[in-house]
Amino acid sequence: MSGRLNKLDNYIEQEKNSDAEFNSLNGVVLLKHSSIDFIQIIQILNQIKSDHFIDVLYISFVRSYKYMRTALEFNPLHKKRILFIDCVSGYAFPDEDKIDDCFYHKPPSNISEMERIILFGIEKVNPDIVVIDSLSQYISFSKSNIKDTINLIDLIRATIEGKNSLKKLTFILLYDTKLGMYHDISSITSSVDVSIDI
Repeated sequence: MSGRLNKLDNYIEQEKNSDAEFNSLNGVVLLKHSSIDFIQIIQILNQIKSDHFIDVLYISFVRSYKYMRTALEFNPLHKKRILFIDCVSGYAFPDEDKIDDCFYHKPPSNISEMERIILFGIEKVNPDIVVIDSLSQYISFSKSNIKDTINLIDLIRATIEGKNSLKKLTFILLYDTKLGMYHDISSITSSVDVSIDI
């Protein structure tokens, strides 16, 4: 674990030195990792567009809203408002009446369901950043092949291009290489705008 933390800290330190690049990060970003924790994801999100107040849509297939909310109490996001779509607790459909920053949904089993979840979240929050945590888990749920995954990335790109807003939308696709079904993801990597290994 400490090796991963050091690698992440080194990566973040390097990126602090090129803050302009992070502040202008747009498009579809593939973030490949080896089972990073949500606190590390918070650190990464805090570096992206750090000089702006922005809205984040966080679609989770890995962590529950309760877990992420607790982590954020101790490690807050700076200048960012976040709306969660929790597809982990979605089977139980917890009560949403007293929660204003989370919606629950069953994990999507195909690209059409995934599209509905993404468009629903975008309509609710009009985000600057959409995080899908994680692409590897989505692939596992939906039993998607490489072609289906590239079709999802194309759908995401069409969503970005079709968004009528002055905001430049960034999609961050987390991909856990330990959980990922594909050993060679070069075709996925070549389909995104930016690919980052941490």
